[in-house]
Amino acid sequence: MRTGQPEQAVEYWKKQAKSFDAIYSGRKSSLGRSLDRWLRKDIYDRFDWVMKHSGNLDGKSVCDLGCGSGRYLVPFAKAGAARVLGIDSAPAMIEKADQLIREANVQDRRAGTRDQHRRYAARRARRRHDCSGSIRLRPGSAAVPGENPRADARALSSTWPLVWTWRMPIRQVRLSLLGCPVYFFTRRQVEELHRKAGFKLRQIDHVGEIYCTMAEPA
Repeated sequence: MRTGQPEQAVEYWKKQAKSFDAIYSGRKSSLGRSLDRWLRKDIYDRFDWVMKHSGNLDGKSVCDLGCGSGRYLVPFAKAGAARVLGIDSAPAMIEKADQLIREANVQDRRAGTRDQHRRYAARRARRRHDCSGSIRLRPGSAAVPGENPRADARALSSTWPLVWTWRMPIRQVRLSLLGCPVYFFTRRQVEELHRKAGFKLRQIDHVGEIYCTMAEPA
């Protein structure tokens, strides 16, 4: 189930980069932080799940598609990844991610970002990543960039908002009014989208109101 168009998301995240990152940084009022821990608990649980299931990253290359403000990039680098690339189509998010990388001083891990995921897709044959992650997927994205996603990643970690949860209609109305596309998935849809993208699911966990998955090329 979805509403809106992908182009609208770029405009939305241009405006929301600072407030979104504050969910992770905690740079809010006490009330705001408390509300986040209650209403946005899935965001923190999702982060913990991804870090727990990323495996041994020593010397590996990791690509975070839809990296947002880069809150996953630094932990990946500190976990031993030799190269960490964050890709996002919202320039404001890329600026935040670059700032976070500089503040954490992980440039020696070749941690960096790139806007415009389409530009990355056009160069997909030049590099293959050991692990690719995507937190905000949509139907038709094929999970990873490129016409042949199996050429881009040896492993894929991704998360998918569940359909028919109590928060779904609230999120759908709120984000639609703000001009941001929103997507929800059944387990069958998650399985089918992985299959079409050429990936075999190794694990699918129900974390709060999100499906968290690990997959590998079929």
